[in-house]
Order: sequence, then C-alpha cells, then structure tokens
Amino acid sequence: MPNASDERELQTRLEAAWQRLQTADDPDAADAAVILEAAEAGSPRAQLLASHMALEGRGQTMDAAAARAWLDKACAQDFAPALVQLGRFLTVEGQGQEDELRARACFERAMALDDPETWPALGEALAKGVLGQKHVAAGADILRKGARDYPVCAFLLCQLIDEGKVEAREGESPFLLLLDAAEGGYPEAQRELGGLLLLFSTNEEGKMPIPGLTPQACRQEAEAWLARAWRSGDAKAGQILAKLEEQAQAAGQPD
Repeated sequence: MPNASDERELQTRLEAAWQRLQTADDPDAADAAVILEAAEAGSPRAQLLASHMALEGRGQTMDAAAARAWLDKACAQDFAPALVQLGRFLTVEGQGQEDELRARACFERAMALDDPETWPALGEALAKGVLGQKHVAAGADILRKGARDYPVCAFLLCQLIDEGKVEAREGESPFLLLLDAAEGGYPEAQRELGGLLLLFSTNEEGKMPIPGLTPQACRQEAEAWLARAWRSGDAKAGQILAKLEEQAQAAGQPD
C-alpha cells in the first residue's frame, strides 16, 4: 500500500499531466499514458481523470461507456469526488430507474463522506434540486461551509441566490459573495465582478452603488478585475478587455 508521500507525489504528477492535456493544442500521448497507467494500477484519482479523458475526448477517443466504467471503478473504492461525478453523469446520461437510484446513492454517500474536495460540485448539485427540494438547503449550507476556504463555493452560492434557486440568509449579500470569490482568486468571479462594475460605471455619478464612487473610478476598477481574470487564464475576460480597447480607440478617433 503506497504511503502518504507516494500518494502526494502521484497526485502531483496526475494533476500536472491533466493540466497539460486540458491546455495543450496538441496533447502529448505521454501525459495520457501517465493517467491511464495509474488508473489501470488502481489509483481512484487517476480513474476519475481517465473518465474525464474519455468523456471529453482528451488524449483518447471520446467514449461515454469508458467514462462510466472508470467512474464505477473509482466509486468502488469509495472515492468521494468520483461519487459526485458519477451522480452528475447519471443525472444527465442515465437511463431508467436503476441509473436514477444509483445517482441518488452516489450523492447520498458523498454527503456522508463530506470530503471538502467535493463541496463545490456536491453543494451546487444539491442546491439545484438533484435530490429534490428537501436537500436544496443542505446544498446551500455545503457551499456556505466552503465559501471561506474555497472561492468557487462563494461564487456558486452567489449565482444560486441571484437565480432564485437558494434563499439568501439575513445579511447575506450576493455582491459580497462575488467579491469574496474574486478576492480569493477565482477567475470567473473576477470576470463577473469586472462585468458588474462596468455596468455600474454607466450610472450617473449621483446614482452609483457606493457613495463617493465615480463612474470613471468604477470603470478603472472593472478593468483591473478583468485584467486579473485574464492573467489567470480566463479567455472571456481577455475578449471583454479587447472589446473595451477597441471602443476606446474608436472613441478617440476624429469624426
């Protein structure tokens, strides 16, 4: 049985290989081999990544059946992230009552394991009603529990409140949740915050959301958040910045 040090080293290698497979224009077969060899050797984390490879067609041919098979192997080892992923997979791709019951069992087991790694995906799924209305509040509470340490949890909770799927608690502000997620380094939250501030910057000076804030200062803050998101790899933020630059150049040109 591998020791903790070996497990950490393997996890680092797997995450590095998966990151390259996700970002490379021409994925290296060696990275796919690292994940598949570890999956064949029984690593549940590698099996989860192998399922992503098969589902997304990264480093191998797209194959939903193979994705399901890898998830089944990882779930057989009670690996919480795989349980959540299989539950989500079956919610979309499942057929019949047997798959529906299996999905429910996966989510319920993941809830019992309470692995922080699963909080964003599990909390979101429950809050969106995957196990019915009686678990919506439990999903929101999972996201609240993770909001301080996991910016993505704060961002998802903000979205769910904005969409009306979750009721905000007294004193709970979607804007502050978005700000927390952005300050925590979550790129999508940084982009969303930048977009919101851009919208605010179109208000008249006396109608700004924060007293004393000027439209110009609001726009500068918006561009700063968009730039942070872009530097973190958010392509959409880069597109918004490019459009703003085009608009600025057009506005500066003589008629």
